[in-house]
Amino acid sequence: SIAFVPPKWAILMAIGITPFIALAVPLKLAPSIERRGQAFLAGAIGGALQLVAGVTGPILDIFYVRSGMTRQMNVSTKACAQLMGHLTKVTYFGLLVANPAGRDLQQWLVMAFAAVFAVLGTTLSRCFLDRLSDKQFYYWTRRVILLIGAFYIAQGAWVMAAR
Repeated sequence: SIAFVPPKWAILMAIGITPFIALAVPLKLAPSIERRGQAFLAGAIGGALQLVAGVTGPILDIFYVRSGMTRQMNVSTKACAQLMGHLTKVTYFGLLVANPAGRDLQQWLVMAFAAVFAVLGTTLSRCFLDRLSDKQFYYWTRRVILLIGAFYIAQGAWVMAAR
């Protein structure tokens, strides 16, 4: 009912700047998956972004990066949230939308390929997760989140400059 379509560069920049803002706010104001009501908020934001932009990782990460969870709890909880988001997207776009683009064999094969590599990546990453302490895990997680955010900002600037 609302026809608001922001330019691609604006979406990329917004996704990219979000982790920087989240890590800059004081801890007591920062989003946390463990605070009352914020798990629902993370789910609502993640679900909406999954359907609209198809990208939730950088946004969900801000709810997890300052939590008191162990690295195993962090990874498994976020993985479950992202699995539910992906299943929602596949169900919505693959089965419920009239004449979806994803019903040809090539696109189903791409989804199967992505699923296989997701399982493979999860399996292979366990050796890294087991070698890191919780402190090291959160140290590197913050840096990776900011690196991904910087990539989105750069991509948004590139798209904006190319217009």
